[in-house]
This record gives sequence, structure tokens and C-alpha cells, in this order.
Amino acid sequence: MHGLTALQFLITSVVMLNDYLTQNKISRADFARKLGVTGQAVSRWIGGQSIPRPETQLTVSEITDGEVPLEYWALAARARAAKE
Repeated sequence: MHGLTALQFLITSVVMLNDYLTQNKISRADFARKLGVTGQAVSRWIGGQSIPRPETQLTVSEITDGEVPLEYWALAARARAAKE
């Protein structure tokens, strides 16, 4: 679709999320509270260890005003699931 692999979509999403938090001076814990998840969950996403659930992917995209696109998380999750 975009010529990127699942790993590249995941890395891009992680970088975008980390950049968004850094640029807006938002802690992982504060962002997690906005999403209704744990700070540990946000840390796992940023560490590339897991991908947010679909409904959380949408909320991340909304909270970041699209700076972390839903599409990238979704493509990474879909590609990862296809490998399993």
C-alpha cells in the first residue's frame, strides 16, 4: 500500500507518538490517563513491544489531531497478525 513493512509502520508510529509527547511536553502517564490505559501500556507502545487496541488507536489519532495516524497503527497490527 505505502511500500512500508509492518515493522516500518510500527517504528513510524512509535516515533510519531514519542515526538508528539516530547514536543507537547506530555508525560507518558498523563497521556495514558487521557486514554484510560496504564503508563506501562504507553511505554510498551513506545518501546515497540505492543500495539494499541483498535479503539485506542482511534483515540490516539484523535487526541494527537492526526499527528499519530490511525492508519499506521492499523497497518502495523494487520501485518503483524498476518505473520502469526
